[in-house]
Amino acid sequence: MFTLENILIFIFITLLVVKFQTIFTAVILYFLDIKKPIITMMSRDELSESTQEIIKPYEEVLLKLGFEYQTQINSTFMVTRYDLLQESIYYYHPVQAVHAIIDTTPMAGCLRSATISFVTFYESQNMALTYDCFIHNIIALPSNIYTFDHYYGSFKEAYTQHLKEREIEGEKALRGVLSQEGLYNYTEYLSDEMLEISLEKNIIRSTEEGYKFSLSLPFLSYINNSIKGIKKARQSLKKYLQTKEVSPQKQTLFYSSEQKALEQRLEEKPKESTKSNKIKLFIFSAITFAILFGLVGIPWTVLPIIMTVLIIHELGHFWAMKYFGYKDTSIFFIPLFGAAAKGEKEETTPFEEYIVYLAGPLPGIIISITIGILMFSNPELRSNGLLKDYALMSLVLNYINLLPIFPLDGGKIVQTLLFTRYPKAQFYFFLLSLLVIILVALMLESIFLGFFAVILFLSINHHYRISQLIESIMEQQSDTPFKQRVIEMLTTQKPYIDEPLNTKVSMAKQALKILNAQKPSTLLMVLGLGFYALLVLAPLILKIGVGFL
Repeated sequence: MFTLENILIFIFITLLVVKFQTIFTAVILYFLDIKKPIITMMSRDELSESTQEIIKPYEEVLLKLGFEYQTQINSTFMVTRYDLLQESIYYYHPVQAVHAIIDTTPMAGCLRSATISFVTFYESQNMALTYDCFIHNIIALPSNIYTFDHYYGSFKEAYTQHLKEREIEGEKALRGVLSQEGLYNYTEYLSDEMLEISLEKNIIRSTEEGYKFSLSLPFLSYINNSIKGIKKARQSLKKYLQTKEVSPQKQTLFYSSEQKALEQRLEEKPKESTKSNKIKLFIFSAITFAILFGLVGIPWTVLPIIMTVLIIHELGHFWAMKYFGYKDTSIFFIPLFGAAAKGEKEETTPFEEYIVYLAGPLPGIIISITIGILMFSNPELRSNGLLKDYALMSLVLNYINLLPIFPLDGGKIVQTLLFTRYPKAQFYFFLLSLLVIILVALMLESIFLGFFAVILFLSINHHYRISQLIESIMEQQSDTPFKQRVIEMLTTQKPYIDEPLNTKVSMAKQALKILNAQKPSTLLMVLGLGFYALLVLAPLILKIGVGFL
């Protein structure tokens, strides 16, 4: 029976799940550095071929609207996670006195691989700024800027609207083209003002190393609005592509620019997090984990034991990753669900993955058995309730984690040894695991398992599409590298074409990891599965052995 307490817990966790994306994004951004952009002047000849391809369809739109190319600059990202440069290519409309800037760096929610902003400068030193599907990504803007943000999915319609909305009583458009130095000053002014206003609103805070996001209501509000804007932009773009007739030439240019953008994103190497940021993330996630578990009724005396078991478990993964040369390794807690160890390595062998997955539960099980043996042989230790509780909890949690259910470590071991390069088998294994979790949740009437099952259920479509993508690539008889085939399929074929760039990047990375994975050797399959089966069946074997005795 579900009690009133369980219902309240259900409501509490529902609120967390509803705002999960906001909370998750906020936590990630909180540990990133923010720095004033470094702006550099550049010539047209310095634009790379990939950048030229990206801006081609956008420039075509502007030239047809009567704009004339002027100059360009580049600048570093304010959020220093990736070593990316954002090129700003500047155009001017001599008749309408409108300035247009193409920003080339792909950003979530924008029109594929670039965006265009239209600017009118007034004699009063105020400005009018029009975007299409973009302003939600901007932290803050000064008060002397009239901002118009539309979700047409069309730069032409955004420009037409800019001409209407800039007609503000008392404001007169200032004529004159910006020099390269003027474009530099304009870009620097916007970045300086954004930083200053963000500090005033407590969205960011000042540190010795620069700036960081502040854990505040204004910051969470910014994240929430940004996510809403991204979703709205996605819907607008999809609607525009479905209702407008696009010529084959434009469509080809459109796909070409998106393919270049996707290729760029796949080649980006994220900066490794600093040691201090990793420590802060661990402490922050641990405190959040403890508070939330305490709020839902887990005794405070039990929490330290659970957290110690989880830390030892993740340290096993962590040290195995370090041994095999993984980079950017770290450990953090996942409130209400557990903990995780993270690491990056471009190419891993099945043996390495097997050991990394096994290194989590195995040390905890060994420690539990060792404590049990010591307690059995030493009567004084038997009265130690804390030691007994730890040994029991460590044994149970780590053994459960060994079960062949995805996404537990045992399920990942089975996937690595049996289903590598078999996308359909991986998907069916995922469905079977989900069914088991649902049944166990119902049997135990567990709220936490129920929500875990809901989260997995919501990802069914994603797993299915990944499996379909991989299978389609594997069925192709082609010598073209997997990377190029994945990029082409994601940007030209249904049902992937309407997805935003960030989703395609995620799908491409997952697909390429499986496509480039090595198949385990027969020896590894036999010995690895044999040892794994022995661990999983050990309680049953022990029970049978005791029965015979």
